[in-house]
Amino acid sequence: MSKINAALPKTSSRPPTLRAVNARKAYDANIDHILRASALVFADKTYGLATLRDIAECAQITIPRIYYYLRNKEELLYLISRQTHQDLLSGFEDRSRGVEGAEERLHAFINNHLEYRSAHPAEVKVLIREAETLTGAYHDEIEQLKREYRCTLRKLLREIATDRGSSLDGQDTRLLTVLL
Repeated sequence: MSKINAALPKTSSRPPTLRAVNARKAYDANIDHILRASALVFADKTYGLATLRDIAECAQITIPRIYYYLRNKEELLYLISRQTHQDLLSGFEDRSRGVEGAEERLHAFINNHLEYRSAHPAEVKVLIREAETLTGAYHDEIEQLKREYRCTLRKLLREIATDRGSSLDGQDTRLLTVLL
């Protein structure tokens, strides 16, 4: 959730006190809890049918408590989608650091994706099924993250083809990306 922290405005240029740091951690933990509950509800009911009442019940908090942290249901979907993409991208970066060959990096990419999917099935289901529901700047940012993720995979596929003495055009890499 540290990525969400980066999106939150800083209140001072002074180093935070221990109390402020603990308050920020509690704030982040509460948002994490709400996002996890939202992902479970959206995965079960779909974004369109889910209500804030359902999310509050799942999170065992009140609806006003959700509004204390977040603006609306679309912001919940946006944050789930953004966090999922950022986790997938940063997970691959971590796994591929120091890995030499393109094939080994492709293995790292696939393993990262599969492990994330098994650890966060609700979030991935929501991302696949519901992210297109977003509008405006939320939609644009998620589309950019999707492109970045797909481009990472396409680049790996082109590198492997080059290493094997062949080439892949844009259509081939798009098709392989969809199949993977």
